[in-house]
Amino acid sequence: MSSWGHVQQFGQSNHPPVLLLHSLATHGAMWSAQIPFWARHFHVIVPDLPGHGATPADPALHRFEDYAVSIVRLLDQLRIERAALVGLSLGGMIAQALALRHPQRVGPIVLAHTFARVTAPMVPVWQERRAAVESQGMEGQVVPTLERWFAPQFRASSPLTLEWIADMIRATQPAGYSAVAESILHLGYLDQLCDISQPTLVVAGSEDKGASPAVASEMCAKLPQAQLLILQNAGHLGCVDQPVEFTERVGEFLRGR
Repeated sequence: MSSWGHVQQFGQSNHPPVLLLHSLATHGAMWSAQIPFWARHFHVIVPDLPGHGATPADPALHRFEDYAVSIVRLLDQLRIERAALVGLSLGGMIAQALALRHPQRVGPIVLAHTFARVTAPMVPVWQERRAAVESQGMEGQVVPTLERWFAPQFRASSPLTLEWIADMIRATQPAGYSAVAESILHLGYLDQLCDISQPTLVVAGSEDKGASPAVASEMCAKLPQAQLLILQNAGHLGCVDQPVEFTERVGEFLRGR
């Protein structure tokens, strides 16, 4: 534990630091398949984001810029001047905010299964999700979230994995979920991505309907130093449903930089 929240560190502190930022409604354990391998080469820092896992919700968080300031405080606390970022979904949105507002603290970036702006049709969807969580709690989000995140074949073949992720969703604090939903309603970084100069790997799953390959390609076109990776047969959490491919390709990108 730390004053910032729940943070775990793996690997040697003199190795290049890599900060892993998880998705909405999970926590740092989401990276369980990657940590043992990446910790051989990097100083891997794995926080539970506010309102997730063992980190309490923070009422001061209303925009992704606020999350970025919170992450800078974490880096200061750990005495890390600059870190590579691997952000997935929510984590990718925070990574964008960090790179745009605090570029001197950011090394190479991986933006996985994420997007850079909220489209008009998605505004009422996020408003409804937020209202449902605030009035009924997280249980009602479990089944629809699993259905969005994982392809039918994976859901049918991987019940133990789905139980694990379902427990993470249930454990998410409604205040933490609500704060992220509010931030997403104001997400509009797409036209600013041209200001991110760091080498960036944009990852999408071929079966992800939300952060689709088309969305990832649009982001890549804006980023000055970007490459695109499409994970075949992956849904929204490629680190979970395609763990070997995700670990190897993202690890290869990080080691090369």
